[in-house]
Amino acid sequence: MKNTTLIIGMLLLLAGNAFAPVPTTRYVPLGSGSPDYATIQAAVAAANPGDTIQVAAGSYAVTGANLNHALTLMGAQAGVDGRDGRPAALESTITSGGFGVFTLAASGVTFDGFTFSNLKGRTIDAGVNADNFTMRNCIVQCSSIDPGYNTGAIQFDGGLSLHANGLMFERNLVTADNGQLLYMGHAMDSGTIRSNIFHGDTVSFGPFGARTGWVIEGNEFNGNVPGHGAYWGFGFNANLGNVIIRNNTVSKMNLGIGQISVVGGSITGNMFDDNKSAAFQLWGGEYGTVVSANVLIETNTINYNGTTCTGFGDASHGIRLRPLGDDPTGIVGATIHLHNNNFANLGVGMCGQVWAIRNNANPATMVDAAGDWWGTTDPVQIAAMLNGPVNFTPWLGGPRNGSPNTLYENTANTLQAAIDVAYPGDTIILAPGTYSGAIVNKTLTITGGAGVFIQGASPALTVSSGTVTVSGITYTTATADPTIQIGRASCRERV
Repeated sequence: MKNTTLIIGMLLLLAGNAFAPVPTTRYVPLGSGSPDYATIQAAVAAANPGDTIQVAAGSYAVTGANLNHALTLMGAQAGVDGRDGRPAALESTITSGGFGVFTLAASGVTFDGFTFSNLKGRTIDAGVNADNFTMRNCIVQCSSIDPGYNTGAIQFDGGLSLHANGLMFERNLVTADNGQLLYMGHAMDSGTIRSNIFHGDTVSFGPFGARTGWVIEGNEFNGNVPGHGAYWGFGFNANLGNVIIRNNTVSKMNLGIGQISVVGGSITGNMFDDNKSAAFQLWGGEYGTVVSANVLIETNTINYNGTTCTGFGDASHGIRLRPLGDDPTGIVGATIHLHNNNFANLGVGMCGQVWAIRNNANPATMVDAAGDWWGTTDPVQIAAMLNGPVNFTPWLGGPRNGSPNTLYENTANTLQAAIDVAYPGDTIILAPGTYSGAIVNKTLTITGGAGVFIQGASPALTVSSGTVTVSGITYTTATADPTIQIGRASCRERV
């Protein structure tokens, strides 16, 4: 009897597979292929999971398109990068906007190669789980999404009990204005925003909660928007968890890349040029935001931010760590690591409240900003650029541009700290003072002079790898042998 039941079950399974719909390409409008449909919404209504809807060049008013299966919608420019605006191309243009155009009611929906000429609030609207939504190679236009900023043109608004993981937004040109492009209210992990041009209003409100897996890379954010001028565009207001933000160009934005929570993430290799208020701000617990912690901020260039200021209200900063709000601790500065960044022409001195780093976080904790270029080698001038507790030693002798550089160290920090942030080939120049011993694991030149001492138990220096040149240092080790350890060998130096 059991064997009979098993055989019947297998036959039913095979029969089910035999009658499963084969993925089909459906064509819009009539006469463009077979099967063909007069409207996009008619093709969507007829589609089965996994189908492709191929939309020919032309203009389409869409209403009531319920995307309740995994579908791929392909415009006439599918696969063609949209960032140059495709001025001579024949486009599949969706002319309608607002609630009721597309309802996103399934995972695995892709738009590729369309122009949206009138994107308004909730044009693409998700109120259920909607993982792996993709928009690529699209041109997104609109003069007024939602001036009240209550909705997003692409909206996930079901709260954190719903999820929309795996968002992919790439190679799009966005000029949509007066509102938010993305409203990300679902729980959203592993999103990727890559290789887009944003030349409109706000990019994203959300996601929120404890997020993971986000990547924001290779985008151009240009806030100099026609009809508004410079500093109109806004980036992200979001909790982004262990996000990777890298290789973006951010220019003339209102708050740079935005106000973001980062936990265990990195902000590296970006160009921030002439942004109002800041290159970015890290949330520290205000308004229920996740407290930023363990953030690596490295190899970014931050040029002059904002217009000439008259006081606190219009002062601009390189980076701001926001206050703790209702959180009992807020950002712990020692977990925010800024290394090998270039701060230049920040407008410091135009009024008394412009800073390269403004640390409004936990006042008892010091930000780790070792090994950066501040536009000067004068430590007094560097200190004047900083607000709140910030450790800026050692500091670079010039912009970090890939070539060997010089780091200046004093006894406010350790020799080991300078070695750790140095690049191979760098030179570390020690100010007069007494330093603890250190381990060198890269090719470096370490230079002292009169009044420079390294003291402590032997060895004073351990060279584990690299070619190391040391000069002008007096060693006062507690034991006489060895003073310098080189691999398994040692070198005595008596003074």
